[in-house]
Amino acid sequence: MPCFVGDSKPLLVRVPGTGLHMHVTLWLLTQGETRKTKRVRLFTEFLSRRLAAYAPLLAGLSPSSD
Repeated sequence: MPCFVGDSKPLLVRVPGTGLHMHVTLWLLTQGETRKTKRVRLFTEFLSRRLAAYAPLLAGLSPSSD
């Protein structure tokens, strides 16, 4: 189970002493020359910023208590 899913459940705890293992690379593929169009470029930039905001959760770190 991804850590960010389990961390949202108060009755679940992480097993002490276990390491985090990254097994996934995220790729965004576009069709041919469409990546150069303004609409697709803006969307990929937006998606990149949103994913960067979730980087700690996707890396298995506990959510901050902001």
